[in-house]
Amino acid sequence: REKGDLEETVETVFQENAAELSYANPELYRHLKEKTLFQAKQLLQNELEEAKELQAPLKPTYFEWCFGDGKNPPLELDGIKVGGRIDRIDIDPKTGHFLVLDYKTGSITKFREKRLEGLGLQLPLYILAVRTLLLAGKEPIGGLLISAKTGDKKTGLADSTYNKIHFQLHKTSRSLLNKNDFEQALSDIAAWVKKYVDSEYVTNGIEH
Repeated sequence: REKGDLEETVETVFQENAAELSYANPELYRHLKEKTLFQAKQLLQNELEEAKELQAPLKPTYFEWCFGDGKNPPLELDGIKVGGRIDRIDIDPKTGHFLVLDYKTGSITKFREKRLEGLGLQLPLYILAVRTLLLAGKEPIGGLLISAKTGDKKTGLADSTYNKIHFQLHKTSRSLLNKNDFEQALSDIAAWVKKYVDSEYVTNGIEH
């Protein structure tokens, strides 16, 4: 979008949320708006530069898509119901390949380590939810975290088959997995979720 359109969008969002931000000092409010606009411009610039390098750039299609919220069913894993809200889902209009994206204001480092330890479950769960509930039969190519501060999109898990085609990560990125490892990462999620639920039951003395 053009610069003027982006500025207008940010202004509209702040006006829509003016009541929630009414407590803020006017100067801090102005600073927050300027910071948000700067970050939005940085993100857009990164997206445009990446698209120029890709064979088949994806199209942002769904925003803040929810599951398990009453309107859409939850993701069910071994009888366990999971809900959530996905910031963004990009799709290849020709093939239906999709990429899940999640914006983060905090640190996005060490995602791989957390995932292998069963802690970074969010992106894999989101991918499964989209494949199961929203885009049945379509192929997921990954999930990536986007830094709201820098606009960088470098961390997550992604099928290396589609690197330089639908997204762009450095060839040595630890976020890139071969197809088998990518599918295994998704398959492992159900076991981790069940483990945590069982542990919660045990901790609270509830029979399972």
